[in-house]
Amino acid sequence: MCIDILGDKNKSLPKKGFTDRLSYALWLKEVLHTLEINSTNIVGLSYGALHTVNFLTFFPEKVNKAVIMSPAATYIPFHPLFFSYALGMMNSREGVEKFSGWIFENRYTVHPYIQEQLIAGMMWNNSVKNETLTEQGFPYIFTNQELAEIQTPMLLMLGENEVMYNPIEAFKCAENSSPNLTVELVKDVGHLMSMENPQYINDRILEFFNK
Repeated sequence: MCIDILGDKNKSLPKKGFTDRLSYALWLKEVLHTLEINSTNIVGLSYGALHTVNFLTFFPEKVNKAVIMSPAATYIPFHPLFFSYALGMMNSREGVEKFSGWIFENRYTVHPYIQEQLIAGMMWNNSVKNETLTEQGFPYIFTNQELAEIQTPMLLMLGENEVMYNPIEAFKCAENSSPNLTVELVKDVGHLMSMENPQYINDRILEFFNK
């Protein structure tokens, strides 16, 4: 099951705005409650990985195990280049194509249908005023204390070709940050590792959840 993150680039329309990190965690808790899910495993990629860690800091009892891949910020800040590419992606088709080129380099070619879907999503404007990420508390670098208090078993996967931040630095910051965290540097992939090597990523996730 995959759910839209409210306030992101999708067609879900929030009834009220988010004000901080807790409000996002409460929203996800409400989703699980409505679906009658008492506790579950969660997989998050990029912004979704950031939200997964955020949820764990507030409601760890709701998560059995978590896999976080290429988390946005979370452990270390974005490289300044990210903001220039992200801004360009919001404004034009060419910007989206440049962002994809930056993310994948020459390792992966995005299927034309997926590329068009990505472009359509970035150009989508539902006319609803959204707070900025900063106003909502994101991006966020979790404190040592917040991370140390997460007891939930987690698998963190970082691509060795990550460009949004230095993956080695992120690895070192994350390593030993939480008592039940496993950190893995995945070879030959970048930020969107589940697109670049889906077979390995899927197998690794299932292995972690089933052990």
